[in-house]
Amino acid sequence: MYETIGKEFGEQAVVTRQTKGIGLTFGEDDNMIHLDIVPGREINNYALEGKLNLFVKPDWAWQNGGSFKTNIRMQRNITSNKPQARTVIKLLKAYRDRNGLALPSLIIDQYVVESLNERNFGVQLSTTENLINSMNFIAIKLQNSTLRDLANSSNNLLDKMSEMEKQQASNQLSEDFARMKENVRYIKEIFEC
Repeated sequence: MYETIGKEFGEQAVVTRQTKGIGLTFGEDDNMIHLDIVPGREINNYALEGKLNLFVKPDWAWQNGGSFKTNIRMQRNITSNKPQARTVIKLLKAYRDRNGLALPSLIIDQYVVESLNERNFGVQLSTTENLINSMNFIAIKLQNSTLRDLANSSNNLLDKMSEMEKQQASNQLSEDFARMKENVRYIKEIFEC
């Protein structure tokens, strides 16, 4: 799949291998568009159940890849009818990419939705407050050992990160959270190009 996409789009885009997908980046600096293509193999009656096996790239060349069972419909519904959560998720993914954090998108999605739940911080009118609260929430939660995948409860999403990656992401989020609480204008520095 990677080779086919590389042949088709290699001259127009940067094609990168990812853990479960293939990244395509079109454009330059200010006008970049990034897409993720995640190939999956249908399980049983996909049209009815929405279940897929996703290939997981091995960490090292000598290892075999694995698979990851998921329910695509359930994953899509995580942020369905939650525009404030989707806005914060986009910001946190940009933040992750800018800081080189190994924080998978699915972890960001689930933790942001959970952080904006009424039991926790709730949704604020300010996107800045929602972002700051979500950053703090994720920094704390990355210290846990388990985050059950809403699309497949037998998957622990935090197993996808090493202890060092979790600690690094948690530290970065905590430091920037503290700086923003001190001075909200620091948020501009985080997202300046």
